[in-house]
Amino acid sequence: MSVPTHRESCETRIWKTTCLDCKKPVYFFACSCGSKVFFDLLGDPWPLHADSCPVYHARVMIQSGADPRAIRRLLDSQVKASGIPIPPELDQYLSGYGASGKIYYNDELPSEDPCEIKGRIHEVNKINFFKRFELDDNLIMRRLLGELVTEPYLEVIVREDADQDIRIRKRWTFVVPEEEAAKLRKGMTVYATLQGKPIIDDVAIWVASDLDWK
Repeated sequence: MSVPTHRESCETRIWKTTCLDCKKPVYFFACSCGSKVFFDLLGDPWPLHADSCPVYHARVMIQSGADPRAIRRLLDSQVKASGIPIPPELDQYLSGYGASGKIYYNDELPSEDPCEIKGRIHEVNKINFFKRFELDDNLIMRRLLGELVTEPYLEVIVREDADQDIRIRKRWTFVVPEEEAAKLRKGMTVYATLQGKPIIDDVAIWVASDLDWK
């Protein structure tokens, strides 16, 4: 798309409106030279709405002649490099143009609030907390870790088992005593209540209780 050439005689108009894609308030700028653009706010640094609304950005690119599949390939490469999944609304928008992508998983990080989960087991591994968090195996660290080092634990990775239309799904990584979950295997459906447990500094883990599977 060509860039308009502005002149001193250029007449400009700005008014407040709503983005059709994200429904947030925006400012529409237009001038008699043919320039048209949405801003999130007025004034320096004049934040472009395309930088905060990926669906709007994609729509403008497609209307300008970009191939939706090329946009998808670019986004997939960015996801692979950054580990940050495509926003669900953008994924759905591109899928409407026949540019579907693969399933991505968002890790649900430990928090103070309990988390009820249901999903399919992806991995089950034994875990050594000293090695995992690069801690010295001494009396102070053993007291800090408490019950986590008095018995063997398993680390379980569970992926949300959602409808096929949902390509951005949740993923949980939690620990559970081995004797409570020795029969867990990859592919099983698991149900559990997760509670965040601080380890050291900003490190925390999910610990599972009320565990059941089938």
